[in-house]
Amino acid sequence: MLKTTVRVVGVVALLDKVAEVKSVLRVLVEPTRQEDVCISYELVQTSQRAD
Repeated sequence: MLKTTVRVVGVVALLDKVAEVKSVLRVLVEPTRQEDVCISYELVQTSQRAD
């Protein structure tokens, strides 16, 4: 039986670091999608805060 793992990661950036954090995370998108075990990889951004 195939075991599926779902991982959801949240990152909170300081307002003055949003662009920097986004550029670092964007570098990970394509290499991660190319991994044999990767089914889906999405990078999303929201301006809403969870507090």
